[in-house]
Amino acid sequence: MIKFKENDGYTLVEILIVVAIIAIGTTIAMYNFKFSTRVNVESKGIQLVNEIRTVRQLQIKNSNKRYYLEASLNSRNDCEFKRYVEDSAGNKDLLKTTVIPAEIDLTVARGKNAFKDVRRYFKHHSRKLNFNARTGAFKDYAGDWNGVYFLDDGDKKFVFEMIKENGKVVVFKDLALKQIKHDYGID
Repeated sequence: MIKFKENDGYTLVEILIVVAIIAIGTTIAMYNFKFSTRVNVESKGIQLVNEIRTVRQLQIKNSNKRYYLEASLNSRNDCEFKRYVEDSAGNKDLLKTTVIPAEIDLTVARGKNAFKDVRRYFKHHSRKLNFNARTGAFKDYAGDWNGVYFLDDGDKKFVFEMIKENGKVVVFKDLALKQIKHDYGID
């Protein structure tokens, strides 16, 4: 009968292989986590822009009802943008809520180096964004929505501009984003 040598423990090579596999797995997991945060900034920015555009389009198509976006902070310091519809009797219904998490900075610039932390303002006031049903231009009753908005997680930025006169929302990409950064003194 053949006898096998009893194994008293792991060899140094086996331990190094296990440590290397754990290190590679951890590196991949950390990279994927960072990548998902980057996608989150852009996806949240796109969601917000699409929500603003949707409210504008609904108001233009349905002048007998009032569609508007109301922005405020929740208890976790997340920015909530709520889409409402209000009928002629004053009954309002919440249609949708878009949330920008507290981990993403939200600032607005009006003129060179004139930045405003949107969360600081929302802490004390909610803001309504209304659109003119005939022209599509936006109007507001609690501050000015006109400006360039920056969503920033410290690593990636998403930038869009709201133009009061026609109610349009313009998203900046690549070369236009470089020009905005230069104009507003952002690295």
